[in-house]
Amino acid sequence: MNTYDPDLHEQHRKLDAIDARLARHQQTTRTALILFSLLVALALMLIVNHIPQCATMLETLLRSLP
Repeated sequence: MNTYDPDLHEQHRKLDAIDARLARHQQTTRTALILFSLLVALALMLIVNHIPQCATMLETLLRSLP
């Protein structure tokens, strides 16, 4: 009693296309989040490494004041 229903086939095709787009979007979002996290980690590392130099410059500046 199974008969071919073109409308049902079209609905399945559309759902498959939507699923594929969603999967691509999720992968793109995940990649962007990872890259952004790495960028933030790099920025924090540079800031933390720069703090001692800033402290030294500030100390030198304060000593040079009258």
